[in-house]
Amino acid sequence: MLLINNVNIIPKEYHNKINWLIVFSLIISIFETIGIGIIPALIIFLSDPNIIIAKLNKYNLAEAYLSIGYEKFLFISILFTIFFFFIKNSFLIFFNFYETNFFKTIKSYYSNLLLKFYFSEKYIYGIRDNPIILSRNIVSETSNACFYIRAKILLFKEFLTFFLIFLLLLVAKPIITLITFSFFLTLIYLLRFISKKHLTNKGLLAQKYRGAKGGLLHSILNSWKEIFLIKKTDFYINKFNKLNQLDLNTLRSIELITKSPRAILEFFIILIICLSIMIFFLFFNDKNIITPTLLLFGVAIARLYPCFSNISQFINIISTNLSSYKLIEKEIKNTNTNKIHLNINSQYKKEFIFKKKIEFKNLSFTFKKETISPLKNISFSIKKNEIVCITGETGSGKTTLLQILLGLLEPKKGTIKIDNIDLKEIKNEWQKKIGYVPQNIYLLDEDIASNIALGVSKNQINYQKVKKLLKIVNLKKYIKNVNNIRSKKINYDNSNISGGEKQRIALARALYNNPDVLIFDEITSALDKITSVKIMREFLKIKINKTIIIVTHDPSISKFCQKNFFLKNGHISLIKK
Repeated sequence: MLLINNVNIIPKEYHNKINWLIVFSLIISIFETIGIGIIPALIIFLSDPNIIIAKLNKYNLAEAYLSIGYEKFLFISILFTIFFFFIKNSFLIFFNFYETNFFKTIKSYYSNLLLKFYFSEKYIYGIRDNPIILSRNIVSETSNACFYIRAKILLFKEFLTFFLIFLLLLVAKPIITLITFSFFLTLIYLLRFISKKHLTNKGLLAQKYRGAKGGLLHSILNSWKEIFLIKKTDFYINKFNKLNQLDLNTLRSIELITKSPRAILEFFIILIICLSIMIFFLFFNDKNIITPTLLLFGVAIARLYPCFSNISQFINIISTNLSSYKLIEKEIKNTNTNKIHLNINSQYKKEFIFKKKIEFKNLSFTFKKETISPLKNISFSIKKNEIVCITGETGSGKTTLLQILLGLLEPKKGTIKIDNIDLKEIKNEWQKKIGYVPQNIYLLDEDIASNIALGVSKNQINYQKVKKLLKIVNLKKYIKNVNNIRSKKINYDNSNISGGEKQRIALARALYNNPDVLIFDEITSALDKITSVKIMREFLKIKINKTIIIVTHDPSISKFCQKNFFLKNGHISLIKK
């Protein structure tokens, strides 16, 4: 088996690092093998120098030893042993640092790549996938995939060590070595065969339960008021507890299957040692052979025990995390790294200035795996600084039309042209010109200023601009005390502000970058008609050289607009006043 095959999601820029990791693994294995021979040789030399002299004589080195003398040779041997193990263990510390740093970097790379992918992939991807599952993939599944890759590489290192120690013992005692190693390899194979299928299945179950628990917790914590009021807390606690127990039972099984081989291996290692001692003393009369051999095999077994244990552990980690690795491998392939775009580099090299109009030309759109087309050959235009309302029933395609205009979806047919330039060519520049207030407003668990100046570091926020915007959107109470905008933190569920305040903060956020175009997507859908009219009237008062596009299912909003369109059955029509 090629131990590091199929680890094909490591990016090219890290291939050299992984090659060095393999080279360092080989060096460590050589150090380990030499170390096994040094200690027995030193002990034998102390107990009976003649055994070492006899060995040196075979290689015509006995005269060199005699010329140095016993004491000097012993002193040199001890110094060499200390120096060797200092170098060996220093290199081992370096290897551990290199290995942990490498996998930390890989884990960070995968997490960032997936987050970038979920940001940059066609917006449909975000619509179709549960954010909880995406979050699980970014956090836990990337970690598990790294455990899988790490286990493969460290398994390679342990097999190298195993093989080199095997060669050393094979030279010393071929028959005993072959019998012993054959037994342990058979034992490891049997343990692997028994546990592999169970661990793979348990790994898939654990992955499933992680996603289900995250989704349920997210739902519970976002609906806690309704759950509490209808007195269904016990129902959801029990539901979570059942999932949690299933998850914990799965993890318990994984841990039990993973740890058991170590205990089994330890028992058989002790059994082999005891049987070996008995055989030596029963069948070998030459004690001078017994002592060095026992020492060599004793030191080798002391090193091979963690080696066998690690091999078994790494094999189990590979089986357990295979499902996570395959999932991340699939996601990485989906990213098709060369095609990931965050719209940072645009084809349009000049600075774009919106001057005339937005044109929709024969626009059609269909969601994947759906035959119904929410938009069919739509054509209309919006002039700069116009206030336009697009109405229609729920599900008529109003929001889809907006997503295309925002550059988050691409039409299946037709184009959008801004001042006669295809939107695709100026997507990044166009998005910078837009202030967007979505239907479902989400305010961050941060202070008011950070929520308005979204994505701007606190030390770079223009607080004077924030104060001016708060005044514009009629949130003057926060201006009276400047510390409010710096220190008043909005709760994670936005419970410490009213619905109207939330809408106004969202508008201030949309205005922070001084956009040319304001887009409101059903922003009054959660409000009553009186409040909706009041907020729209306030919003439209701030119109200063802005193109405003309002999407709503409420016809009463249309009276504030210069031009009104109605969307029905995938077609759009101008409503005459």
